Amino acid sequence: MNSRFFSHIEVFVAIARTGSITEAADLLRLSKSNVSQKLVELEQDLDLKLFHRSTRKVGLTQAGQALLEGCSTAVDAVAHARSEIGTPGQQGPEITGVASLGGSNIYLTEYVLPQLKDFFDQFPNIRVRAIGADHPTDRETSGIDLRIRVGAIKDSGVKAYPLKPIERVICAAASAPFSTKSYNHPSQLAGQPVVLREQENTIWSFTQNAEMFQFQTPRPQVLANSYELCVQAARMGHGIAVLARDIVAADIAEGRMVQLLPNWHISPLPVSLTVPHSKLAKPHIKALTTFLVDRLK
Repeated sequence: MNSRFFSHIEVFVAIARTGSITEAADLLRLSKSNVSQKLVELEQDLDLKLFHRSTRKVGLTQAGQALLEGCSTAVDAVAHARSEIGTPGQQGPEITGVASLGGSNIYLTEYVLPQLKDFFDQFPNIRVRAIGADHPTDRETSGIDLRIRVGAIKDSGVKAYPLKPIERVICAAASAPFSTKSYNHPSQLAGQPVVLREQENTIWSFTQNAEMFQFQTPRPQVLANSYELCVQAARMGHGIAVLARDIVAADIAEGRMVQLLPNWHISPLPVSLTVPHSKLAKPHIKALTTFLVDRLK
């Protein structure tokens, strides 16, 4: 394949996936002017208009959508092959660079940060930029190299590594009056105050043996936009909440919180580490990826 054409196609795919020339430039570590020039040259070579341009975002034309469907798999395959080969001459302590890692504040705090001492012992010249945000579309986080995602992954152009799912329990503060009731079935939660996170499903699904029950949560007493706020609101007795077992294990063990309906099972949340294929070829990104997958799988 013509190398000039392929480099232009890589740029095209990055713009299509990010919806922005600026973000595509950040992803590919190229200048914005270089990315814009490659796009212009590609459209001239093909004699096609590939994007509808606006001041903030770009959207695919019909021709652009057809080109994306036809070439994105090839671009991903080449990027994956590059990541498997790696960059020769750098290994172990010699690898340098800054790796930007995004995820929710509470996941980075509780799961990732405790592991990093061992990582720095192995790779003392790699620095980690931790970016906590419950809203991964924030413009300030567009330069992230790796991201911890909770829930289903729909992004194309990324390699997704499954991590250990988050086990969940339904619980309440021991001091709250609704925590002292004897609950034998999820239906008995009706009428009790709840704490929800904005991104959370308002239907809680419970299973016990062959029985499944879906509980429609009422209007929440507290609706939080971050997991930390949700946890703290539950700890303070503002309502019943479904929370990560690891996060509230000490609270339950020490009697500050009570697990409700312990004989009922709540499905765990899938967790993945996602990395754009193009970034896996960088030794410092590959090193952090391999380490986190090994520790958090």
